[in-house]
Amino acid sequence: MAEDANAAGGSVLVAEVLRQRAVRERARWEEFNRRAREEEEEGAERGRTRRAPARGGDNGDDDSRAAGARNDEVDETPTAATVARTEPTDGDDDDDDEPMCRICFGGEEDGAKGADRLFAPCQCRGSQGLVHVRCLNQWRARSRNNASYFECNTCHYRYHLERAAWAGRLEDPRVLAATSGCLVFFAVLSVGIFVRLAATRVLVPLFARLAAVAKRAGVPHGAVVDAFANLGNPRPSHSWRDSVRAAYEACTAGKKAKSLTCDSPALRSSLMEAHRVVTRAVALVDASPLHLEFAFYRVVEWLPPWWCVGALDGWNDHFRNGITIDQLVGGSAGGGGSSSADVGSWRRRWWWWSPRHCAGDVADALDTVVAGLVVLGFTAFGWNLGRRLRGNFRFNFEHLLLPLAMMVSSHGARTARLIVPLGVMGGYYEVYRAVRVWSKELLTRFGERVLEVRPRPG
Repeated sequence: MAEDANAAGGSVLVAEVLRQRAVRERARWEEFNRRAREEEEEGAERGRTRRAPARGGDNGDDDSRAAGARNDEVDETPTAATVARTEPTDGDDDDDDEPMCRICFGGEEDGAKGADRLFAPCQCRGSQGLVHVRCLNQWRARSRNNASYFECNTCHYRYHLERAAWAGRLEDPRVLAATSGCLVFFAVLSVGIFVRLAATRVLVPLFARLAAVAKRAGVPHGAVVDAFANLGNPRPSHSWRDSVRAAYEACTAGKKAKSLTCDSPALRSSLMEAHRVVTRAVALVDASPLHLEFAFYRVVEWLPPWWCVGALDGWNDHFRNGITIDQLVGGSAGGGGSSSADVGSWRRRWWWWSPRHCAGDVADALDTVVAGLVVLGFTAFGWNLGRRLRGNFRFNFEHLLLPLAMMVSSHGARTARLIVPLGVMGGYYEVYRAVRVWSKELLTRFGERVLEVRPRPG
């Protein structure tokens, strides 16, 4: 197969077509030899019948005539075999003259219509002249050469197409991109929901029960029991969001100025409690690592905006040493020594569209999307890497796998920040390619047809 592919210019599909043609020719040759052997055996049988001596023959002339007849039969038998070996050549030509598809080597049944009929879409002659409508449409839709959709690869004749008015929309790159994006988003959302339900409904309750059983049984605390207890921790509560929002509304009630100050003790206490809940959850102290999104936040050291508290931004602000209440509420920690909160100078983060101002359900939905992106990103990246290694192991090992290993060794688990986006983009590209093939198949089946160039001979 590899030699056939090299001889066919590297195309596996063309190599498969050539292999099928060779198998068909070999079957014809074997059938030809079988017929020749049968005819040779029949001739020999007739010769033996003719050479049988007549009973009661005592005349010497009769014996000599019989011997001459036997010699003649012996001489004629090879000649008949030779003729029998040469006659099937014309029969083979007759088989070649039968209508045959140049792709699948199949013929045409009587009364075939539609996609099963043979027709001549280009200027090719001989065995390349006819093709099934179905075979040609599949070739045009699945060929890696974009020109194969519009012209013949052999004679380069551009097909005469008849298209519907709406057919061009199926080829619009914007439609293909939008369809691919919707499919990828649906896949991300579906995988995220599955991971979320598997963690919250199955795995976390299971480990929580195991930890409770071990505790009731009096098992001393150890690595295994503590691990079960940690895996059984639920998701963090969103109660801090309501308390912080209520404190801000109470602080700014009745004030219309853009720059407001607030020294509300309720606001300060709610922000401190929110910071404690978020940091302990993201650090996987009070949240189970089975909640994949929080495990990802911890591994890559990234805190999404919908989990940021107060005036703090990102992972470094939340996990730096010495966080003060003034830093949480947005006031200056030094300079004038004022502890007042400048609510209006927060770049209007607390408007309804801000991720910081979102409700708990919205935050859960965003976390579900993140979980789906993580799973699909790693899956698509691993699948693409494995496919490349199988295709050309040495080249991709030197130019892809070794640099990736060096990146992981230098940056650690934070390399996942790069792996997940690359995997998602690679998955989107594969989905886009599949959608383009599907659109071409729909187009060739319902939206357009290739017209016949010349009538078939009767």
